Amino acid sequence: MALIDCERPGTELGLKIMQFVLSCSAQQLLKLSLDVNAQDEDTETSLASFAPVSTATTFNWQQATLKIGGTASTTANVVSVASGVDMTTLVTGFTFTGANPQKTDRFGLGGAGLKSEPISNGMRAYGLALDGEFTDQSEIYDPFRVGDPVPIQVTFTGAQAGTSSSNHFLVDLILSSGII
Repeated sequence: MALIDCERPGTELGLKIMQFVLSCSAQQLLKLSLDVNAQDEDTETSLASFAPVSTATTFNWQQATLKIGGTASTTANVVSVASGVDMTTLVTGFTFTGANPQKTDRFGLGGAGLKSEPISNGMRAYGLALDGEFTDQSEIYDPFRVGDPVPIQVTFTGAQAGTSSSNHFLVDLILSSGII
């Protein structure tokens, strides 16, 4: 990962994502926070000139839709939800988290001071927290109380990607068997 817009540019070698947080609240932008671990950093990288992508875009709370229920299925490694319905609960924000437990202290003799590639030392864990007003007991509370897995789909549909395309920038988060 090349660092830009800093006094000392560098490249992180052997970078792994340890944790992430994807969140959005009403009247805010979609935010991504990463906790990373790298084998080494190369600070001899020359400063690159900044060239912004002309089609770069952000996602905001107005572009979000939330659906609950339906049937989750996977086709060609892509999860989709059929027959989900719009949530009636007034959701004012969500936080989706993920953890990728790794053994990161793998230093050994003959490694020139560099650590070996981190290896998994636990199960990946994901979580979803919804902020909002309690408006419908049967929609969220009842499935939670009895431990029923319920698909939840959060979709951000952004601006059109290009002038001759019908594709849109899209962030689609689906928890296919999560327990609320």
